[in-house]
Amino acid sequence: MAAAPGVASASTLKITSTRVEYNAAAGETNQLTIVRSGGNFVFTEAGTVVITVTPPCVSILPRSGYRRH
Repeated sequence: MAAAPGVASASTLKITSTRVEYNAAAGETNQLTIVRSGGNFVFTEAGTVVITVTPPCVSILPRSGYRRH
C-alpha cells in the first residue's frame, strides 16, 4: 500500500519476549529515530508516518511510540 503525499500511513511497533519488531507500511519512506529515555526506548518517525503500537508499547504521539521497560 502506498501513501499519497500528505496522507498519514501506519508503521507498527511491537515487543516479543526476545525482540523489538518495527514494520513499515509498503511503499512508505521512513526516517525512524530510536532514543533511550530512562528505562524506555522512544521510536519517532518524521513526516506523516504514524506508528501503531501493541502492548506493552504505548503511544505518546501519533508519530511516536515507546516501550515501557
